[in-house]
Amino acid sequence: MSDIVLKTENLTKRYGGVHALEGANFELRKGEHVAIMGDNGAGKSTFVRQITAVEQRTSGKIWFDGKEVN
Repeated sequence: MSDIVLKTENLTKRYGGVHALEGANFELRKGEHVAIMGDNGAGKSTFVRQITAVEQRTSGKIWFDGKEVN
């Protein structure tokens, strides 16, 4: 059993010609605490909207507790 709780692979979001998030790879393991930091317009909010399914991703994969989710 893996200790990875959340994983993204090549997570991408485009709004027309705007690349809001491109190829985001991320792993969160049990017991970890993380912060998502970056400049304005870096894709932080877009990333969170993708992993919480508020918006549909353009491409990429998301796993939660070892299962791929859509």
